[in-house]
Amino acid sequence: MDAVSTVVFLLALIHLILQVSALNVLSSGSHLSAERGSDVLHSPDGTFTCGFYNISPNSSTFSIWFSKVSERTVVWSANPLRPVYTWGSKVKLNFDGSMVLRDYGGQIVWTNNVSSSNAEQAQLLDTGNLIVKGKGDTILWQSFNSPTDTLLPTQRINSTIKLVSTNRLLVPGHYSLHFDDQVLISLFDNQKDLSFIYWPDPTATIWQKLRIPFMINTSGVPDRLGQFRGSDNTSFMAADWGSHIIRRLTLDHDGNLRLYSLNDDGTWLVTWMAFPQLCKVHGVCGTNGICVYTPVPSCVCPPGFEIIDPNDWGQGCRTKINNTCDEKNMKFVHLPNTNFYGLDLSVHRSVSLNLCKNICLSDCSCNGFAYFQGSGWFILRRERNQLRGAWPAEAGYEMITNHFRRYTYRELVTATRKFKDELGRGASGIVYKGVLKDNRVVAVKKLGDINQGGEEFQHELSVIGRIYHMNLVRVWGFCSDGPHRILISEYVENGSLDKTLFSVEGSEILLEWKQRFHIALGVARGLAYLHHECLEWVIHCDVKPENILLDENLESKIADFGLAKLLNRGGSNINVSRIQGTRGYLAPEWVSSLPITAKVDVYSFGVVLLELLKGARISDMEMNEDEEVEMVLGRIVRILKENLELDGTEQSWIPEFIDTRLNGDFNYMQARTMMKLAVSCLEEDRSRRPTMENVVQMLVSVDEVSSSTVMGGVAY
Repeated sequence: MDAVSTVVFLLALIHLILQVSALNVLSSGSHLSAERGSDVLHSPDGTFTCGFYNISPNSSTFSIWFSKVSERTVVWSANPLRPVYTWGSKVKLNFDGSMVLRDYGGQIVWTNNVSSSNAEQAQLLDTGNLIVKGKGDTILWQSFNSPTDTLLPTQRINSTIKLVSTNRLLVPGHYSLHFDDQVLISLFDNQKDLSFIYWPDPTATIWQKLRIPFMINTSGVPDRLGQFRGSDNTSFMAADWGSHIIRRLTLDHDGNLRLYSLNDDGTWLVTWMAFPQLCKVHGVCGTNGICVYTPVPSCVCPPGFEIIDPNDWGQGCRTKINNTCDEKNMKFVHLPNTNFYGLDLSVHRSVSLNLCKNICLSDCSCNGFAYFQGSGWFILRRERNQLRGAWPAEAGYEMITNHFRRYTYRELVTATRKFKDELGRGASGIVYKGVLKDNRVVAVKKLGDINQGGEEFQHELSVIGRIYHMNLVRVWGFCSDGPHRILISEYVENGSLDKTLFSVEGSEILLEWKQRFHIALGVARGLAYLHHECLEWVIHCDVKPENILLDENLESKIADFGLAKLLNRGGSNINVSRIQGTRGYLAPEWVSSLPITAKVDVYSFGVVLLELLKGARISDMEMNEDEEVEMVLGRIVRILKENLELDGTEQSWIPEFIDTRLNGDFNYMQARTMMKLAVSCLEEDRSRRPTMENVVQMLVSVDEVSSSTVMGGVAY
């Protein structure tokens, strides 16, 4: 290399170094441009990025977001209410420390309101905090002091700081988190002329809230381990509590405060939330709207009302007819299990039902009333005479109020003929066949080792009773009479998977390949719903063929979900009081004192996949009786892993692994996918296991594509 080439190379290298360093800091007098995608700041460890975030092709906000997530997640924005044009807009750090965002026409949209004589640079820290530094590392301004809807670990709120919910376009909503008049950290629903506290429970006393009011020093902060602590004694913890996990605490657009953890695949997992039951969030369906579970939370209007904006349920419902004070044209409609929080005109104690009706009828501004009697709320709404009975359009609402009920022990004794027809038994109890008065055939499970009182048991079961998915056994009701704790579920015709899958040759049912694959897909979908979509996070803790039932079409349904929650009342995901599950299906973390997360179900599902492939229990796959089942499983996984890494032409081992009763009649691509999934699900390190959502996606991807049948590894 000659002298000239050396100089050119060095200049290019210096230019490259300057370019790279410019990604980490913004020097005084420099700017970031909206139209250049490379004009961003990166945190040193690459976790966060700061720059212009496109909310549409032509508009942007100056924001901070997570860099390595599957869907870009914004944690802070300077100008959510006033986006700038994507071309010509700039944010500049002036020499006086002021950071100024200007639109394409030069108008100032946002500034950090700093004025200093010693500003040096702006920098995005590994914490996600954007700071403006002065000489001597003095912090002149930081984004942590003006959050939008998210708190990051070590980011504090105080009496002058609050979170405000935003939608996908980053437009602020009507929910906020900040200190109230008693200096308690609270969630507010801010309507036009009303600000209503809905968390902690506004009906509870200060002692029931377990809070300390009127503290002089106000502070609330999530730490790096996944715990939030407030000066008012507010405290909650992530289900995956521990270090080396990326987290965020976000007040979502639906008014629920959620703590998220980042999975290895770049997706977010909810590890705590203020409201496991979303319908308890105030105003989630707007004024006059009713939130129901069908089975996911959704909104309906009461009789005589219609939705204001189908695209924004937060605006609520309006009456279809003008309200008048003509009592002759009015009637009350009974809405059971319903409440309209925060809309009370007045409260009257120790009055009769008729008096309540008359008080409402005499007030033209009264649209209905709630009457508390014994143990239930009753909501009635005033309508015209032509609106009679329940409204058929809201079938989901009727389903929720009617399908789940409490049974007496005497009813179940009759239904089961004194518990005569036993269907099966396990660690959690014995299951009997029963027939209800309406001729429904049901499974009646007498639970053992349940220590909760009647009210606690009823609450837990009411949650489980609202969970509905085609691959989950439907829970119809419960019994809590004296010492009896009984669960009433739908009867599933073909019993448990173990009886069919592990039966000897010549038995009544031999599961064909297509049936086995769709059983695996159904179980995966059911678990994914429990882990990610249902009203409360539910970890099954005992996934095995005995708890997978097959209906008349051999579709799979998971049974006993939620029993881990019932059997471990008072415990938590991170401090399980005892090992739960069945040997051979237990994830390593059960015996290694690691926090218990949904990944224990993923591990058990991996074992079930192997058993579906092989048609035999893991414990029966080796002849050595002295060998522990965990050793057998480990060896099978190692062999599978090695074989899967072979070149595609060397796959003759696959037919040898599949159940010989199928006579080589299986789908090659589906079998290979199930093997790969089993290996990844059975990773010792739980962080390397996929989520059940990932599993479903992989199985679905080969469900339609691989339609040809494979015999002996050759497609035809």
